[in-house]
Amino acid sequence: MIKLNLLPEEYKKEYNLEKTRRFVKFVSVSLYFILFIFILLIFFGYFYLKFETRSVISKIDSEKTTQKIKDIFNLEDNIKLINKKISIIEKAKAEKIEISEILQTIASFDNQDTYFKNISINGQIKKVSISGFALNRSAVLAVKEAIKNSPIVEKESVFSPKTNILKEKNIDFNFTFKLKK
Repeated sequence: MIKLNLLPEEYKKEYNLEKTRRFVKFVSVSLYFILFIFILLIFFGYFYLKFETRSVISKIDSEKTTQKIKDIFNLEDNIKLINKKISIIEKAKAEKIEISEILQTIASFDNQDTYFKNISINGQIKKVSISGFALNRSAVLAVKEAIKNSPIVEKESVFSPKTNILKEKNIDFNFTFKLKK
């Protein structure tokens, strides 16, 4: 098949330009139409979901008023209350100090030339104060070394006042230290 185009040159250009315009219009209108369809679908989907969620929420609210659900909520509240009490007990157990073990260890600090007059233990800050009597200075220094080398004592927390070693004999001594956590 043979196509003859007998139009003058300027009409040919105008004709091609018109074909291009019509094609662009067609594509634009088609895209706008497809976009409009998608917007309508999204619009209807939005309202459908909105009404569905309202109905589901109303069903949930109506279910909450049944006795069975009320019992479950009460049970849940009771479990939360019991868990709080258990956590308080566990916290107290974690902070508990084994006094008997501490006293046994402190008793091992004593030697033949010393005896303890007073032992006080502050459980909250885990601080121990010991006061006692020693026959001589070397016995006081031996107690101090025993305290520093103990596995239950923080070594840098041992406090020994200077009065512990001023006298040569018949010494009233004091030591303060913190327990390891």
